[in-house]
Amino acid sequence: MLTLYIVTAIIGGALILISALSGGHDTDHDFDAGHDVDVGGHDVDAGHGDHDADVVSGAWLPFFSLRFWTYFAAAFGIIGLLLTILNAADATMTALLAIGGGFITGMLVAWIMRWLKSASTTDGASIHDLLGKQAKMLVGARPESMGKVRIEAKGEIIDMIAVADDGGAIEAGEEVLVVGVDGNQLRVARPKDYLRD
Repeated sequence: MLTLYIVTAIIGGALILISALSGGHDTDHDFDAGHDVDVGGHDVDAGHGDHDADVVSGAWLPFFSLRFWTYFAAAFGIIGLLLTILNAADATMTALLAIGGGFITGMLVAWIMRWLKSASTTDGASIHDLLGKQAKMLVGARPESMGKVRIEAKGEIIDMIAVADDGGAIEAGEEVLVVGVDGNQLRVARPKDYLRD
């Protein structure tokens, strides 16, 4: 069992270290279909929400998450290794404590990271919050060049690239209406042109 504890501690620890050194890209692949657009210093979530692999029939199960298994392995290995080296318990009790400690650690970390992810996605404005909003042209849009708009959503001031919906020109300073989204840019129109009968 000592070999198993050493191997799992090394593998789990290495995965955690790689995750930490990779600039915050975690070891969990939750199949996030969202896209963050950074324009003017603000993040705008342009996705359709998270489609987590660890959600089954509406219930959250961390066992399908790589993050759970990474932290489980690290805690299992470290607890088992320490208890074996210190001769603090017999082999059966050591294995049970290592499994229990790994399970609790994996569950706790997976739950905390899921909570942090949901808290960060609900706080900011999503791309859907911009549709139908009025904005002000900061830089005029021309058929050959994109403009820039300033829009307020969920208490945030967001500057984004924009193009005229009709492909024409809209001057800087004009009030516009967000009528669509194309990737990371908004399609805008003058309210009088878009809302006419």
